[in-house]
Amino acid sequence: MSIEPGVYIIHPENAPGQSLLIGPVIGIFPPPDVPVRVGDKLIEPWVLKRAEGNTFNVFAGKGKPNDYKWVNEDKALFVSALRKPDNFRFEPAGNGLVT
Repeated sequence: MSIEPGVYIIHPENAPGQSLLIGPVIGIFPPPDVPVRVGDKLIEPWVLKRAEGNTFNVFAGKGKPNDYKWVNEDKALFVSALRKPDNFRFEPAGNGLVT
């Protein structure tokens, strides 16, 4: 399986009806970085854009510069409206199981 650039909804396999979301977002400017979380209230479309090699940048929105994008912050996944996106690699885990 290979991932292609496009728009995805990311669901945890063990949490039916939930998806990967942004938030909560505080209504101040400049907007602070906020954590990515699993929740069931909204559907957040994630845009995967090819970066370097086999890596991707991931955005919430349309992949524009001011959209929230995935950043690695102290070994946790956050989104940032102001920082440059980090590159992420997606690898198959073998039949959905990690051993």
